[in-house]
Amino acid sequence: MVRAQADEVRQNTLTSSQAAIQQHYAEVAEEVTEEVAEIAASGSCSADRGCGKPLERAALQPGEVVLDLGCGAGSELLAAAAQVGESGQVFGLDMTPQMLALAQSRVEQAGFSNIKLLPGLIENIPLADASVDVVISNCVLNLCDDKPRALAEAARVLRPAGRLCIADIILVAADLPLETRRLTAPILGCTNGVLTTAEYLAALAAAGFSDASVEPYRPYAARTLLQRAEQRGHNEALAHLSSTIRQRSVDNAFAAANIQARK
Repeated sequence: MVRAQADEVRQNTLTSSQAAIQQHYAEVAEEVTEEVAEIAASGSCSADRGCGKPLERAALQPGEVVLDLGCGAGSELLAAAAQVGESGQVFGLDMTPQMLALAQSRVEQAGFSNIKLLPGLIENIPLADASVDVVISNCVLNLCDDKPRALAEAARVLRPAGRLCIADIILVAADLPLETRRLTAPILGCTNGVLTTAEYLAALAAAGFSDASVEPYRPYAARTLLQRAEQRGHNEALAHLSSTIRQRSVDNAFAAANIQARK
């Protein structure tokens, strides 16, 4: 049922950018589906993708309702379900049918009854207003077409004083030339651009969040960007970063960040 609903999302509502992202993660999921029978219920899976550990900062409590935006193969769903217990509820939202199928297999293997998987887009969350205590996400906002809308949707589904705890990629060097910023961001999966700390804080405020913080914790060295660009075929970015001056400009200019706020 979840797979059929997700196929409908793909057919009817995806932009070209979203379709490309979905295709990539479908391939990732299909490559590792055979792992499901071998991995421990609470273990990691090579289909999981992320840049941080938002659950460590979420401080989930028994009985809370949690939403994981872009839940992927479901490792954080399983961990969250254990933390909120049988009296709690965990929703996992993803737009890729293969990822949802993989997550569903892991949920069934683990035996959790408090996890529900939802096909859909993080820019249009299929949950009611004020129905969630905590929204988590691990390096998914950087993939979405409309980050302000996704943040506004997260705020909409959160209850008053609800918590947002996500990991994402940010631009630390706000003075990075626009062309370098445009070409380099996709190397880190920021397919629709990347926000500076100030831009992220402004987007959170506009969405209705308060007490917001954006804390970089893992910068990306220039050599890492060049290696990823080569591995992923970002030839225009490679050419742009060919000069030493430009490599110096992007060294530690981007970082994974912990982002937290309250509604």
